[in-house]
Amino acid sequence: KQWYQRRVAVGTWEYFDTTDSTWKSSDTNSRLVPRTPLTSAEGTRTFSLSLLNIQANDNGAKVRCNVAYQSDPGLSLYGGVVTSGDLTVRLAEITAFTTSSNAPIVGETITLSCSATAETVPEFQFLSSRSRSFNTPYLEPVDSAAVSELGNTYTATLKVKAILANNLRNGETLTCQVDFGAAK
Repeated sequence: KQWYQRRVAVGTWEYFDTTDSTWKSSDTNSRLVPRTPLTSAEGTRTFSLSLLNIQANDNGAKVRCNVAYQSDPGLSLYGGVVTSGDLTVRLAEITAFTTSSNAPIVGETITLSCSATAETVPEFQFLSSRSRSFNTPYLEPVDSAAVSELGNTYTATLKVKAILANNLRNGETLTCQVDFGAAK
């Protein structure tokens, strides 16, 4: 425990520059911002990096972390640098949210469709403006949402039936929420 309290590893970040196929310091890219390292109660030190102003061409970008350990021969500690494996930026986004009708008549069935691009199947959820679930007195689901796949585009569809008129209150706001899961 004593050596841990006296030693601090230093983490730096690099990104892969595809224009000349070399690794460069994150200091040369203003969109890459290293965050203050955190140390857990167990002594695990975490180095994180933020990518600002994400753009479509960031998909596939690579970064890596270098951790430099200080040496202390008096404590038989030998320093060195450990480099992480490449971390690849993978962007995921909602690409469309549509409905087969934006003014359904009572008794009519409409289809809500929400599409997203991702590397793996995301979790879709349709929500109403009244709550954080699909809880509206004006529409009722006919069946459960179904998800289809075409390449890396996933589309969730939900059929709902209009059960009450809501035109006097300017309709119902519906949203599509997509959980792409934790980064891997």
